[in-house]
Amino acid sequence: MSGYKAGYSEERSPFYRAGFEDAEADAARVANGEDPQGMDPAKAWSVMYQRGYGAIGGGISAEKAG
Repeated sequence: MSGYKAGYSEERSPFYRAGFEDAEADAARVANGEDPQGMDPAKAWSVMYQRGYGAIGGGISAEKAG
């Protein structure tokens, strides 16, 4: 048994959380008819940030994306 637990790293990564929060903020902007800000260039180098941002469609919900 490898000991791998799905989602373990994401739950503990501050970069994942930051990406997810930025995506949520972008989703709210899109819902309000505003343009999304996109990923934070200062954090976008982090794979965990990218995964967090992409977790909900990169800040754009499926309904709004068309």
